Amino acid sequence: MQKIKPINILVLLCIITAIILISVSISKYTNVISGGDSAQVAVPIINLEENTLDININPNNLEKEYVFKVRNKEEDKTSEVAMEYTLEINNANNLPVEFELYSCKSGVTDHTNLLDNNKTSKIKLGLNDEEQEYQLKIKWNQENKNYQYAKVIDYVQIVLNSSQID
Repeated sequence: MQKIKPINILVLLCIITAIILISVSISKYTNVISGGDSAQVAVPIINLEENTLDININPNNLEKEYVFKVRNKEEDKTSEVAMEYTLEINNANNLPVEFELYSCKSGVTDHTNLLDNNKTSKIKLGLNDEEQEYQLKIKWNQENKNYQYAKVIDYVQIVLNSSQID
Protein backbone atom coordinates (compact mmCIF):
# COMPACT_ATOMS: atom_id res chain seq x y z
CA MET A 1 0.00 0.00 0.00
CA GLN A 2 0.98 3.44 -0.67
CA LYS A 3 1.37 5.91 2.09
CA ILE A 4 -0.50 9.15 1.85
CA LYS A 5 1.89 12.00 2.07
CA PRO A 6 1.14 14.78 4.51
CA ILE A 7 1.25 17.30 1.67
CA ASN A 8 -1.65 15.53 -0.05
CA ILE A 9 -3.68 15.59 3.15
CA LEU A 10 -2.94 19.31 3.54
CA VAL A 11 -4.05 20.05 -0.05
CA LEU A 12 -7.21 18.00 0.43
CA LEU A 13 -8.02 19.87 3.67
CA CYS A 14 -7.42 23.22 1.93
CA ILE A 15 -9.80 22.26 -0.90
CA ILE A 16 -12.51 21.12 1.54
CA THR A 17 -12.08 24.31 3.61
CA ALA A 18 -12.27 26.47 0.46
CA ILE A 19 -15.47 24.73 -0.67
CA ILE A 20 -17.09 25.23 2.73
CA LEU A 21 -16.02 28.90 2.91
CA ILE A 22 -17.26 29.67 -0.62
CA SER A 23 -20.64 28.00 -0.08
CA VAL A 24 -21.16 29.83 3.24
CA SER A 25 -20.16 33.20 1.70
CA ILE A 26 -22.48 32.81 -1.28
CA SER A 27 -25.38 31.75 0.90
CA LYS A 28 -25.12 35.03 2.86
CA TYR A 29 -26.05 36.96 -0.29
CA THR A 30 -28.92 34.77 -1.37
CA ASN A 31 -32.35 36.18 -0.60
CA VAL A 32 -35.83 34.97 -1.43
CA ILE A 33 -38.45 37.56 -2.29
CA SER A 34 -42.03 36.61 -2.72
CA GLY A 35 -44.89 38.88 -3.60
CA GLY A 36 -47.75 39.50 -5.91
CA ASP A 37 -49.58 42.30 -7.60
CA SER A 38 -53.16 43.35 -7.82
CA ALA A 39 -52.98 45.56 -10.88
CA GLN A 40 -56.19 45.78 -12.84
CA VAL A 41 -57.19 47.60 -15.97
CA ALA A 42 -59.44 50.58 -15.26
CA VAL A 43 -62.93 50.21 -16.69
CA PRO A 44 -64.15 53.09 -18.86
CA ILE A 45 -67.92 53.55 -19.01
CA ILE A 46 -69.75 56.05 -21.17
CA ASN A 47 -73.40 55.65 -21.91
CA LEU A 48 -75.67 57.38 -24.42
CA GLU A 49 -79.42 56.95 -24.38
CA GLU A 50 -80.94 55.84 -27.67
CA ASN A 51 -78.76 57.00 -30.51
CA THR A 52 -81.08 56.45 -33.50
CA LEU A 53 -84.20 58.56 -33.84
CA ASP A 54 -87.12 58.32 -36.22
CA ILE A 55 -88.14 61.87 -36.88
CA ASN A 56 -91.62 62.90 -37.84
CA ILE A 57 -91.06 66.30 -39.35
CA ASN A 58 -92.57 67.87 -42.44
CA PRO A 59 -92.94 71.30 -44.08
CA ASN A 60 -95.98 72.05 -41.87
CA ASN A 61 -94.40 70.82 -38.64
CA LEU A 62 -91.12 72.72 -38.86
CA GLU A 63 -89.26 71.82 -35.65
CA LYS A 64 -88.75 68.86 -33.31
CA GLU A 65 -86.80 68.64 -30.07
CA TYR A 66 -85.16 65.60 -28.58
CA VAL A 67 -83.53 65.49 -25.14
CA PHE A 68 -80.86 62.89 -24.38
CA LYS A 69 -78.17 62.30 -21.76
CA VAL A 70 -74.55 61.15 -21.71
CA ARG A 71 -73.46 59.39 -18.51
CA ASN A 72 -70.34 57.80 -17.09
CA LYS A 73 -72.44 55.26 -15.23
CA GLU A 74 -74.14 52.05 -16.32
CA GLU A 75 -76.48 50.38 -13.85
CA ASP A 76 -74.44 50.34 -10.61
CA LYS A 77 -70.97 50.76 -12.16
CA THR A 78 -69.27 54.14 -12.55
CA SER A 79 -66.37 54.80 -14.91
CA GLU A 80 -62.95 54.45 -13.30
CA VAL A 81 -61.30 56.85 -15.77
CA ALA A 82 -62.01 60.37 -16.93
CA MET A 83 -63.24 60.52 -20.52
CA GLU A 84 -63.60 63.05 -23.28
CA TYR A 85 -66.00 62.67 -26.16
CA THR A 86 -67.50 64.25 -29.23
CA LEU A 87 -71.05 64.00 -30.48
CA GLU A 88 -71.79 63.78 -34.18
CA ILE A 89 -75.25 64.01 -35.74
CA ASN A 90 -75.79 61.93 -38.88
CA ASN A 91 -78.85 61.41 -41.04
CA ALA A 92 -79.73 59.81 -44.39
CA ASN A 93 -80.21 63.25 -46.01
CA ASN A 94 -83.67 62.22 -47.22
CA LEU A 95 -85.19 65.41 -45.80
CA PRO A 96 -83.87 68.98 -45.88
CA VAL A 97 -83.28 69.33 -42.14
CA GLU A 98 -80.74 71.20 -40.06
CA PHE A 99 -79.50 70.38 -36.57
CA GLU A 100 -78.75 72.42 -33.47
CA LEU A 101 -77.41 70.95 -30.23
CA TYR A 102 -77.63 72.71 -26.87
CA SER A 103 -76.37 71.81 -23.41
CA CYS A 104 -78.95 71.65 -20.62
CA LYS A 105 -78.27 72.04 -16.90
CA SER A 106 -81.03 71.57 -14.34
CA GLY A 107 -83.67 71.95 -17.05
CA VAL A 108 -82.22 75.25 -18.31
CA THR A 109 -80.96 75.26 -21.90
CA ASP A 110 -77.79 77.13 -22.81
CA HIS A 111 -78.62 78.71 -26.18
CA THR A 112 -75.13 78.26 -27.65
CA ASN A 113 -75.16 75.79 -30.54
CA LEU A 114 -72.48 73.16 -29.85
CA LEU A 115 -72.44 71.82 -33.41
CA ASP A 116 -69.93 72.81 -36.06
CA ASN A 117 -70.61 70.95 -39.30
CA ASN A 118 -72.84 68.54 -37.30
CA LYS A 119 -70.04 67.67 -34.84
CA THR A 120 -69.13 68.98 -31.39
CA SER A 121 -65.69 69.80 -30.09
CA LYS A 122 -64.30 67.57 -27.29
CA ILE A 123 -66.35 67.49 -24.10
CA LYS A 124 -64.93 66.22 -20.79
CA LEU A 125 -66.67 63.75 -18.51
CA GLY A 126 -65.06 63.31 -15.07
CA LEU A 127 -64.67 60.41 -12.65
CA ASN A 128 -67.62 61.07 -10.37
CA ASP A 129 -71.12 59.93 -11.22
CA GLU A 130 -71.78 62.53 -13.94
CA GLU A 131 -74.61 63.09 -16.35
CA GLN A 132 -74.67 65.66 -19.14
CA GLU A 133 -77.97 66.52 -20.76
CA TYR A 134 -78.44 67.80 -24.31
CA GLN A 135 -81.27 69.13 -26.40
CA LEU A 136 -81.18 68.35 -30.12
CA LYS A 137 -83.30 70.60 -32.31
CA ILE A 138 -84.18 69.33 -35.75
CA LYS A 139 -85.41 72.11 -38.02
CA TRP A 140 -86.88 71.99 -41.49
CA ASN A 141 -84.92 74.08 -43.97
CA GLN A 142 -87.38 76.89 -44.84
CA GLU A 143 -86.16 77.11 -48.44
CA ASN A 144 -87.25 73.53 -49.24
CA LYS A 145 -90.98 73.46 -48.61
CA ASN A 146 -92.04 70.91 -51.19
CA TYR A 147 -94.90 68.39 -51.28
CA GLN A 148 -92.45 65.71 -52.53
CA TYR A 149 -91.23 65.27 -48.96
CA ALA A 150 -94.72 64.48 -47.61
CA LYS A 151 -94.23 60.70 -47.11
CA VAL A 152 -90.43 60.58 -46.93
CA ILE A 153 -88.81 59.03 -43.86
CA ASP A 154 -85.43 60.05 -42.53
CA TYR A 155 -83.47 58.94 -39.51
CA VAL A 156 -81.13 60.79 -37.22
CA GLN A 157 -78.22 59.04 -35.55
CA ILE A 158 -76.24 60.46 -32.64
CA VAL A 159 -72.68 59.12 -32.72
CA LEU A 160 -70.60 59.31 -29.56
CA ASN A 161 -66.81 58.97 -30.02
CA SER A 162 -64.93 58.77 -26.74
CA SER A 163 -61.39 58.41 -25.49
CA GLN A 164 -59.68 58.20 -22.10
CA ILE A 165 -58.05 61.32 -20.70
CA ASP A 166 -54.48 60.62 -19.57
